[in-house]
Amino acid sequence: MTDEPRFQLGSLDILRLTEIVLPPFAANMVLLDWADELIAPHQDELIPDAMTPDSAGLVVNVNLWVVRTPHHLMVIDTGIGDGRTRRIPQFDGLHTGLLDRMRAAGIAPEAVDYVLCTHIHSDHVGWNTCWNNGHWTPAFPNARYLWSRTENDKAASEGFRTGPAAGVYEDSVLPVIEAGLLDLVPDDGGEVIEGVTFHPTPGHTPGHMSISVRSAGHEAFFSGDVLHSPVQVLRPTWNSMFCQDAEAARRSRRWALEHTAERSALVLPAHFGGRSAGRVVRRGECFHCTFA
Repeated sequence: MTDEPRFQLGSLDILRLTEIVLPPFAANMVLLDWADELIAPHQDELIPDAMTPDSAGLVVNVNLWVVRTPHHLMVIDTGIGDGRTRRIPQFDGLHTGLLDRMRAAGIAPEAVDYVLCTHIHSDHVGWNTCWNNGHWTPAFPNARYLWSRTENDKAASEGFRTGPAAGVYEDSVLPVIEAGLLDLVPDDGGEVIEGVTFHPTPGHTPGHMSISVRSAGHEAFFSGDVLHSPVQVLRPTWNSMFCQDAEAARRSRRWALEHTAERSALVLPAHFGGRSAGRVVRRGECFHCTFA
């Protein structure tokens, strides 16, 4: 990828790194409550950033976010990673050279202070590690890695390690733990680093957390998978097929939209395509996304 967007927010410098652009997902398969007639009036605000020109497909990226503050350099969610054996065909055996692209953008992995993960899915923790001298080792060797205690416990469970996510714990989580680089976030979240707050937003996964980074009265809100598509800003009750707890996911999404609209926060999701980042605007009882 070239010409990745940057966003300046107070003293925050935020860079998007798109690992891959996935083939368009059939909208009526991913969003289980999909109704053409409810989306048709909004095509102008959804095409091309969120939907294909025929309105049948969702535009989906796998994004990593790099945040530079006056004091720290952080990576938020780390994508899929190269050279993984994955049961999802689009994630299997990638060779994107993302760390090289980071270096080309002036970001040395050795300089990263924190790696923050919203949850432990294969497309959010992959670049936690890289293959080095026959072993998976932390890709950001001088960073502290943070994710929720519930996510960590889930990832260590037999069901996770032998199910659809087989291999993720062994190659993307355990090496961080064994290197002594993990700090677990309490289940109620909170300000774990000055200016950085983890917000419990369960539903997609039990321990999913969204992350706020604040500077000089501004807020960047990294929503993880509370939102898979801008369509869900318009229709907050529409879950994706990937949400594990439907009602919790709806509550978390509604909270996130209210939170970001009230604060005029810049929302930076993991999977929005196009310009990827935007602000949530409330119009009456409805929400809309204005891309940055």
